[in-house]
Amino acid sequence: MLFIVAALRQERNPDRTLEQIKGLFGPWRSTVNRWKHYFQELFPQTINYRRLAGHLIPPILSSHLPKALLDRFERAAKAPGTALVNCLQTLALGP
Repeated sequence: MLFIVAALRQERNPDRTLEQIKGLFGPWRSTVNRWKHYFQELFPQTINYRRLAGHLIPPILSSHLPKALLDRFERAAKAPGTALVNCLQTLALGP
């Protein structure tokens, strides 16, 4: 869930306010901010992400995580649900 919420919040869609995300998923603003910090500051330093990043051409800037990573999988899968599953599976098991 945190991956999806962080990606939704990052797209800055005016129709997707933090209050709407909170209504759908329930996290507080502070929680969403922690998740954003994790994906943009801590996650890029992990061995799993560094292994994955070696396969991402062109590379993804950490400031664009996690949405850019999900977008990359969506372009390859052509279906949002499949993209999410493939992305999460890759994050869990490696490339």
